[in-house]
Amino acid sequence: VEKHGVVPKQCWTEPLVSQETLQFNFWLNTWHRQSAKRIRDLHAAGQTADQIRAYIDSDLLPELFRFCCAAIGRPPAKFTFEYAATAASAGGATAEADAAAGGNKYRRIGPVTPLQFYQEHVKPLVDLGAQVCLVNDPRNPYYRLMTVDMLNNMQGARRVLYVNLPSEELRRLATDALRDRLPVWFGSHVSKGHSRTAGLADPNLHRLDLLCGLQLNTMDKKERLLYGDSLMTHAMLLTGVTPPDPAAGSPGKWRVENSWSQDYGLKGYLTVTDAWFDEYVYEVAIDKARLTDKMRAVLEQDPIVLPAWDPMGALAQ
Repeated sequence: VEKHGVVPKQCWTEPLVSQETLQFNFWLNTWHRQSAKRIRDLHAAGQTADQIRAYIDSDLLPELFRFCCAAIGRPPAKFTFEYAATAASAGGATAEADAAAGGNKYRRIGPVTPLQFYQEHVKPLVDLGAQVCLVNDPRNPYYRLMTVDMLNNMQGARRVLYVNLPSEELRRLATDALRDRLPVWFGSHVSKGHSRTAGLADPNLHRLDLLCGLQLNTMDKKERLLYGDSLMTHAMLLTGVTPPDPAAGSPGKWRVENSWSQDYGLKGYLTVTDAWFDEYVYEVAIDKARLTDKMRAVLEQDPIVLPAWDPMGALAQ
């Protein structure tokens, strides 16, 4: 995003392939394996490293680019974004700006490049470069910096680093951000204790112990990670929170926006409980300015390097 920018969805319609990526990824993986064989064949035939790099640049990368553009399209070089501003989205708009727009809340941005749009209209509200990945990994000590070997999937991007914290700190920081009207990106094991049709997630949603006497909740979060029973599988967006009400016996609840179309859950949204958050949410992205001094100091540490196959890196695979 910081290199190429962003485009509003209204200005670049999302193709079907980007919503249903299974077949696309299948073909893409096959292409990468075939390309790896081509490179190995060149090396076996005596080609030098410079010759192989030239082949990658002149043949393989253009081939990959064509395939991706055919599947998901190519973003526009420039676009114009028009919208009717609400009281919440008008920001610091002045009466003069409203008058210039014909007395209404009509707004027009552009023509701009995707990078200009991000730098001028998105970054002042959400600076992606300032986001810090906080994780809850009870296998490793808290208030330690971690990374995963070979995790980065973008050449030249900043190194992926995790600040390992107790789950209650992730919940507290996410709650504070939501109170300031800022949604929170998070990574979780989405299929655990989750009903796609009802749009609900709770560790005790499926009571197999009552149905057939099968106990499936005997491991804690640390044990599930150690025995390969849980990992990060999906990213979603926290958009609202209801704190727990002990007097009414009501648990804390979170409103989550998913990307599985409006046919999923409640028009694309689901409700998850605090208990589900603690058990199956592993990562949240929070602005660095919201961290405590103790948390920010962790970023100066030398990170614990987890192996490439570690569940903490599963979301980027």
